[in-house]
Amino acid sequence: MPHDTVASSVSHLDAGRLFESAMRRFAGRRAIAWPSGELGYAALHERVLRTAAGLAAHGVGRGDRVLMMFANGTEFIECWWAAVLLGAVAVPLSARATASDLARAARLAAPAAVLLGDVASPRHWEALRTGATAACLVGAGATPTRAGGPTLAALRAAPPLEQRPAMALGEPCAMYFTAGSTGEPKGVLRSHQSVVWGLSMLARRLEPDDVLVARAPMGHTGGSLTGPFAVLLAGGTLVIPDGSDVDRILDTVERFDATRLYVHPTAFAKALLQSLAARPRALPSLRGLQWTAGALPEPVRDALRQRFPHLPLEVTYGMTEASNLATYCHAPLQAQPATDASAAKASNCVGFPLLGGEFRIVGPDGARLGAHAEGEIQVRTATAFDGYWQDAAATRAAVTDDGWLRTGDVGFLDDEGALHLSGRQREIIKTGGLAVHPAEVEQALAEHGAVADAVVFGRPDPDWDEAVVAAVSLHAGTAPGSVSPRDLVRHCRDRLAGYKVPKELHLLPEIPRNASGKADKRGVAALLAAQAATDH
Repeated sequence: MPHDTVASSVSHLDAGRLFESAMRRFAGRRAIAWPSGELGYAALHERVLRTAAGLAAHGVGRGDRVLMMFANGTEFIECWWAAVLLGAVAVPLSARATASDLARAARLAAPAAVLLGDVASPRHWEALRTGATAACLVGAGATPTRAGGPTLAALRAAPPLEQRPAMALGEPCAMYFTAGSTGEPKGVLRSHQSVVWGLSMLARRLEPDDVLVARAPMGHTGGSLTGPFAVLLAGGTLVIPDGSDVDRILDTVERFDATRLYVHPTAFAKALLQSLAARPRALPSLRGLQWTAGALPEPVRDALRQRFPHLPLEVTYGMTEASNLATYCHAPLQAQPATDASAAKASNCVGFPLLGGEFRIVGPDGARLGAHAEGEIQVRTATAFDGYWQDAAATRAAVTDDGWLRTGDVGFLDDEGALHLSGRQREIIKTGGLAVHPAEVEQALAEHGAVADAVVFGRPDPDWDEAVVAAVSLHAGTAPGSVSPRDLVRHCRDRLAGYKVPKELHLLPEIPRNASGKADKRGVAALLAAQAATDH
């Protein structure tokens, strides 16, 4: 069995020690499960220690960056924590990233090792080899890598790591690249303090009998530095589904008696409700639903609560630069008195700051605003990032002189101090001298029963400065021709002020996604521009 590998001089709980403490405490329990197998805590601990030792044998050490690209699963988890136990910096990458973004990430990180799973294609290998010329490239399983380096199986063959460095809480633990929806991706550094504080806050709210389905990509903070890693620190089980479509997820919930289910984004939530309407399932094991993708559209919230009246619906707020900022829990409908004040909270409420955090709202002049005044959301929290890797200018722009993180989001605090989201500051559309938040228009479109997904953005316009443009995808079961752009514009006119109604509305088979799985507004704009050029 793995033994205590922490150096005797450690006087605090760094991320590696936090992980090992949970592995030892829950050694006899199931840690990870998937349709064809499972892995216990003791076995996971040993695999992590062996992988760490294998990386150390290839020269990886304290402060080195370790790039990794894996599908959701045990390989990602063991490699992420193996890097952390060595004192190295775990740097996950998305298989959805473009070749140029991957090459740039590799050049920027200058990694000591690159670990690639079966999800990596030849273009991934080539892009990373181009950027990470001096790195040791490691392939998945037992297949030799394209660069002739070791395999992950060979790393695991090493004897377990016997001792690891004691890390200061301010040292870097992980680096996640932003999705680049508004510019080139930047490396977001998260310290041991940020990781320990964030995961500990979440783990203390979970129980050893909790079972969580890993839906979000682990290569992003929302798929690792939230519930998926937290449930492993709490002694629960993380389940890896064998597909991402709604029916596979529901099958996984039933088979493994999942207790918590992430239901974002809007397209998934709507598909979930449609699937349950077509094929009702009891899902008795569920204890709660969670939403972590920004403001929750009111019709989606109401439909979820009606479908699951016995379950709480928790909304949380965070970002790559700072996880686990706020939370608000909509109480179960059947347990909620009609006079309960929480029933009046709007769907864009993301709640109150978690322990160690605080919010303020500031105007264009930087002055702090009072309740219900809308402005930029700024946050101060122990989970905040330590800056953008090798980008001092961007770091200075993101943090105020008095230490507050500029989130780039717009919102307000209500009389109780709960935070409400209005949209992204940089996405605000200025049309005819008035400001339009895309999120408000997207929420109006989401209220239409045939709409599966929608994005809204501004396009330069000679008359209006910017015109409000929407792109919409419809549910798969929608009859051809039954819903037109004109129908959806009319739908918006019934719900929005005239200047907020889209001046253009386009139907697309699906909304493109960026590397983090979010709607790619730049990609949609480019697609529509290309279509317009072809039409002319």
